[in-house]
Amino acid sequence: MTEKWLKYQQTTSSLPPQGNCPESLYQSPNPSPKPIEEFVGKIEGIIYNHFGDFDGFILETESGRHHRFNSRELSMLKLIREAWREHIRVAVLAEPHHHSVPRSVVLRGGAPRFRDID
Repeated sequence: MTEKWLKYQQTTSSLPPQGNCPESLYQSPNPSPKPIEEFVGKIEGIIYNHFGDFDGFILETESGRHHRFNSRELSMLKLIREAWREHIRVAVLAEPHHHSVPRSVVLRGGAPRFRDID
């Protein structure tokens, strides 16, 4: 095994000697994460298509702008419906070139409901 390694090492000058491999050799060539865009606000509406199926939601940002996000996932509908009912602030993370596709949704917390205030 050692002879094969030495022969291989002689033919490839870019590899370090056995046992001295730097960690960067094992790291991804592109370690930087993909850029994302964040939209923070509250759910303004839930969108259903002409069959009555969930089709997405509208987020009103803190600056008053409206953004439509497309999704057909039942789990997303449950999350969005809860945030809408409870007036929870959310952050929707999307890729810069696909603003309408939510990559993830973060529940940020909301104002207390009237019934919760003493």
